[in-house]
Amino acid sequence: MKKVYLIFTVSISIAAFTLCASAQTPEQVVKNLYAAHKAKNIASMSKVQLRKYFDTPLADKFWKIAHGEGGIDFDVLYNTQDDDGIKNFQVGKFTGSASSGSVLVTFTNSGRRERLDFKMSNRSGIWKDTDIRYDDNSTLQKILSEY
Repeated sequence: MKKVYLIFTVSISIAAFTLCASAQTPEQVVKNLYAAHKAKNIASMSKVQLRKYFDTPLADKFWKIAHGEGGIDFDVLYNTQDDDGIKNFQVGKFTGSASSGSVLVTFTNSGRRERLDFKMSNRSGIWKDTDIRYDDNSTLQKILSEY
């Protein structure tokens, strides 16, 4: 009986460690989003791919507009139509609580300093982006609602 209990305890511990190790911080979610964007522009991603980074309502709305007539006419991750001049890219530290907060992304685009504030939410231990606030106080949610 002791061997079964020990094996059970070790198995549970390994499973818990694996689950914790696979959980991503809000900063990692944002970094992974930009890395995925370099490989495949997010405007061409599937709903499933978008839902890895964005909460479901935002991912679905973005996908519908990006894949609809006219699509999206700017790069939402750089707030520009041309991201060839991006320099000094940095993902800042998460600020907030255990359930929500922000990750600030900064960079220079063609000599102009940009700040994007990624609004993050934790649901069931998984961090997702719920909105992006741009320097001009517009938000991705608001922009998408105008399409």
